[in-house]
Amino acid sequence: MSQASALDLTAIGGSASSPEASLVIAELEEEPAEETEEPEETVIYGIDDSALMRGMLGTLATTVLGCRADRCAMLGATMAEVESFIDVALG
Repeated sequence: MSQASALDLTAIGGSASSPEASLVIAELEEEPAEETEEPEETVIYGIDDSALMRGMLGTLATTVLGCRADRCAMLGATMAEVESFIDVALG
């Protein structure tokens, strides 16, 4: 097991080499659940003040969650976007 894939279990009194940690890691590495089709009206909004994180959120929304790129918006580049997030999310 690489250090990159090890979970930090020290915060809860465990260790990455314990049998319990191995079991948790094995469960996390199993195949993902069967994909489901999203409703057509699904929209995903994300907010972060970091351009890198907004990019990662957008990639997560489109690749992992399967949302169409035209139905995703990642906000937070300006203070106006941050302040308007609640209004945007509530429609």
